[in-house]
Amino acid sequence: MTPSGDPMDTVMSELASRERAVKQRWAVPGSPRDRIIRLAKIVLPVAVGVLIAFLALAPLDRSGDISFILDKNQVDNAPERMRVEQARYVGEDNRGQKFSIVANRALQRSSDEPIVDIWGMLARLGLREGSVTIAADKARYNLDEQTVKVEGPVGLPDSRASVSRRATCL
Repeated sequence: MTPSGDPMDTVMSELASRERAVKQRWAVPGSPRDRIIRLAKIVLPVAVGVLIAFLALAPLDRSGDISFILDKNQVDNAPERMRVEQARYVGEDNRGQKFSIVANRALQRSSDEPIVDIWGMLARLGLREGSVTIAADKARYNLDEQTVKVEGPVGLPDSRASVSRRATCL
C-alpha cells in the first residue's frame, strides 16, 4: 500500500511502471526501433530516387501510347476557317433599325478572304412601317464592309409585305 492508504494508487503505480519499462526498452541503443530507423534512413531515400528516375525517363519510353507532345504535322487541318450551323446575327443598321439574320449554314473559307458564305438565310428587318421578313437561299456577308449581298431570288414569306422593286443587297 501507498502512504495514502488507497489500494488504487498501488494499481496505478504498477501500470505506470510497466508502461515506463516498455518505453525504456524502445529507447535502449540497439533496440528494434533503432534497427527500423537505420533501415528507413537507407530505404526511403533510395525509393524516392527510383521514383524520380522513373518519372524523368517515362516520357522517353516509346512503347506507351501516352504522349503530351502534339506534332503539328500529324494534326488534321480544317479546310475552312470558320463554319457555323444555325448561325444567328442580331444588330442595328446605321438608321437605328433593328434586324436579325438567321442562316442554316455559314462558312468562311479562309482568314485572307473577309467573305462569309451563307446558305438558307432568313432576315427579319424592323422598319418604321413594321417588320418584314426576307428569305434567300444564298447570300454573302462581307466582314470588312459589314454588308450582306443576296445571290439569286429573294422571297417574302410574310404575305403582308409588299415590295416595289427587286432587292439584291441588304
